[in-house]
Amino acid sequence: MKPRDHNKTLAILNAGLGIYFLLPLLAAPWVLAKNIDAYPSPRRTDQLLIATAICSVLILLGSFFLLTAYGLWRKRRWGRRVALIAAAVQFCFLPMLAGYCWWFLHSDGGRRLYGLEIPPD
Repeated sequence: MKPRDHNKTLAILNAGLGIYFLLPLLAAPWVLAKNIDAYPSPRRTDQLLIATAICSVLILLGSFFLLTAYGLWRKRRWGRRVALIAAAVQFCFLPMLAGYCWWFLHSDGGRRLYGLEIPPD
């Protein structure tokens, strides 16, 4: 595979991961309507805080991975930096993808693709 193909693969995988995190937000209103009590109770505020925190984390992660995918797809220089940070985040739940991303972005082909100088051997 050429470096362009590796880059495109990483962009598609990051986009898929971003969509995976944002997809549950479509069902969030229905889940909240079914699980939160209809009348005020002490439990309701805790439920709303937890739901808000989970939705915030999902939006943050989904947006971050979609931003990474966009930067990689367009071969932006900042996209490489964001992808390296994303690899560190991905290491928690997808270590194989994180390793692949880290390996490609530090390879000679990945450095050339983003216009970085390759150190002499």
